[in-house]
Amino acid sequence: MGIETREDAPGSLRLVQELVNTADLEGGTDELDSAERVGLWLAVRGFQPAGPPVGADRERAVALREALRQLLLANNGAASGVAAATRLAAVAGAVQLVPAASPAGSVELRPAGRGVSALTAAVLAAIHEAQARGTWDRLKACPADTCRYAFYDSSRNRSGIWCTMRVCGSRAKARTYQRRLRAGRGAPDRPARRDRAQAQAQADDSPAANIVAATSACSTGSQRLRPPLP
Repeated sequence: MGIETREDAPGSLRLVQELVNTADLEGGTDELDSAERVGLWLAVRGFQPAGPPVGADRERAVALREALRQLLLANNGAASGVAAATRLAAVAGAVQLVPAASPAGSVELRPAGRGVSALTAAVLAAIHEAQARGTWDRLKACPADTCRYAFYDSSRNRSGIWCTMRVCGSRAKARTYQRRLRAGRGAPDRPARRDRAQAQAQADDSPAANIVAATSACSTGSQRLRPPLP
């Protein structure tokens, strides 16, 4: 995304980031634009569909992606968290997660099923794990209408807003500046010269200035008309 890049989300949270970013809103491309491409995307990540993917699989995958995007916008303060979570719950429906022992000896929740159902379960498990680790709210979606890119905010105080400051951040600043100009609050600061010119014009037009100018003209005229001394 642009020149400046952010680091990828850690661990299983990367799956959520990758899914949301299958749609490039600015570029107008979508990795899930057909059932066949959805099947390929799932297979590459280990969620092999039970059979050839159909249109319903694509609809479910896209609905899941957009529900996640709303959650990431909520993490960025640009959407309602409750509404986004409700939307995800409705999209997820009934999924299966089974406990399993990890190589480190801890208990993990792993997806059961295949295809989009397995993907949905894996996404929910990733969110649950990230919330437990305190990293979930660092995964955000860019608030720019033409972007909505999912990025991981690694700043110390979790204050990142834009996917990149050089692209979306700069555009937002430019729009804000233009709005202030139109509202008359951000015009270039040149009042001093203008005020001095107005003050000088007013002074030149004052009665005292007119008297001085007339006296000066008379004096100058008298000197010109004075005959030369013999």
